[in-house]
Amino acid sequence: MSLKIVKSEIARFLAAREPQVLALKGAWGIGKTYTWKKLISDFSKTMDLPTHQYSYVSLFGVNSLQDLKYLLFQQSVSNKIIGHEASISSFRDNAIGFSESFGRKGLRLFEKLPVIKDFSSEMRSIAFLSLRNTLVCIDDFERKGYGLKVGDILGLISQFKEEKSSKVALIMNENGFDTSDLKEFEKYREKVIDIELRFDPTVQECIEIAFDENEEMDLKLKTRIAQLGIKNIRIIFRIKRLVRLIAPYLSNSEPEVMDQAIQTLTLLTWCYLSGDVVSPSYEYVKKSHLDLLGSGEKEFSDVEKAWNATLQDYGFMNVDEFDLILAEIVETGYVSEAKLTKPLDDLNLQILANKGDKSFGEAWRLYHDSFENNQDQVISLIYERFKENTKYVSPLNLNGTVSLLRDLGRGDLADDCIQHYVNERKDNPEVFDLDRNPFARDIKDPKIIEEFNKKFVKLSPQKSLRETIAGIAGKNGWGRTDIDVMSNASEDEYYRIFKNENGDHLHSFVNACLQFNRIVNTSEKEKLVASKAEAALMRIAGESEINRRRVAIYGINVNKET
Repeated sequence: MSLKIVKSEIARFLAAREPQVLALKGAWGIGKTYTWKKLISDFSKTMDLPTHQYSYVSLFGVNSLQDLKYLLFQQSVSNKIIGHEASISSFRDNAIGFSESFGRKGLRLFEKLPVIKDFSSEMRSIAFLSLRNTLVCIDDFERKGYGLKVGDILGLISQFKEEKSSKVALIMNENGFDTSDLKEFEKYREKVIDIELRFDPTVQECIEIAFDENEEMDLKLKTRIAQLGIKNIRIIFRIKRLVRLIAPYLSNSEPEVMDQAIQTLTLLTWCYLSGDVVSPSYEYVKKSHLDLLGSGEKEFSDVEKAWNATLQDYGFMNVDEFDLILAEIVETGYVSEAKLTKPLDDLNLQILANKGDKSFGEAWRLYHDSFENNQDQVISLIYERFKENTKYVSPLNLNGTVSLLRDLGRGDLADDCIQHYVNERKDNPEVFDLDRNPFARDIKDPKIIEEFNKKFVKLSPQKSLRETIAGIAGKNGWGRTDIDVMSNASEDEYYRIFKNENGDHLHSFVNACLQFNRIVNTSEKEKLVASKAEAALMRIAGESEINRRRVAIYGINVNKET
């Protein structure tokens, strides 16, 4: 039954003057209650309800028929304020109206009682008698307390219809009953219920129920919800809330960041809340960056294979740091700006870099993908796109650009590109460290090498000898600046460091300096480092017999004349 038909039948029920009982049936969370409340609120604003008052109660946790009767009285409101929750004011109005039925003496007695705080059990039972010509909605039928019997509820509903000129709407999920309650319900349903409506909206109808407004980001959000086939209105509302919660923090980021937030929050919220067999395990999704992109050796269970298929169809195969922060938001319900800032900035820079690579790559395709006589156009576009995307261009791509421009006779533009690159990337000193660049041997333009070396020396903080030795101790590599610092240091500086160090790291310090004696094809500067370190150790060896033995451990001939 389509949502449109269900709404039409509910409207017909609301307009009818004769007492009736309607059952609205459907799975949990798909919008039965939300739709009912919206329909009755809208209907009461445009049409006159034939009943005088309205009472909505949920049976969740209600354990006795007496409690249910009192709740119905307590929750009743005038037709004029349908859409507003029952309040102390509305309860007081009900209580006063009830007391007036006992005459003036009863009213004076009522006014002296603490009516809001205390209603005796006898008064509660009598209060129920005042409910007539009422539209009643009883929700969560299957979630009643154990002390309340299905037969008693249906008997009360029948009493409303037959004796109180009232109408009753019963909202329920019959699949939520236990066996005995379902059996009792089926025994009496035909005698009590006049209209049964199956509420089973499509995914798209559930989405439309949840979204009254149409903000720009809602279009993408609706698409993601539809992809996963989410019909639970409460989950959709939670997703909607979290997306709106994160949106202000992403306002200055690239649009793709918001796209990822929508995709991730939709998936993670669904997995976190649904608990059904269709949605992947929440913890499984959170660690998908480990399992799904692994070596291929992991064995997946049949359930995990189904989850993987869902994630693949959804286009979600790995989790990054930004996604993990979004997971925290799903779990906690709030945004920690301090935790969000770095992953957000990193993701935004990555997106910008990808855009830069794409834009720069398009310029190069003009060069690679034709035999047209378009040299000037190629030079102009490559030069223009290079200047636009400099901060995303790698040193290796700079070398390729410069090489092409020189080969095409535009050395002036090549030099300009180098200078522009050096100036634009000055806030990122490590980009100029060719010693640590894995593609350094492919960067062959002399001007690039010269400018990079000059810039790196200028931007690099000058480390002390001790900081430099500590930086390479126990490691298999060092940089050009490390050798510059160590070769420029004096023998006295090495002596002071070796004398002042104690503990395990003393050995790594000494070996870090002497290793250049054991390496083939060392440079003159590297040989100088080893020479100065050995001279300092020989001075230490000459100070005492115990130090002579200590120094000898490092393979130094302490008996040779210095």
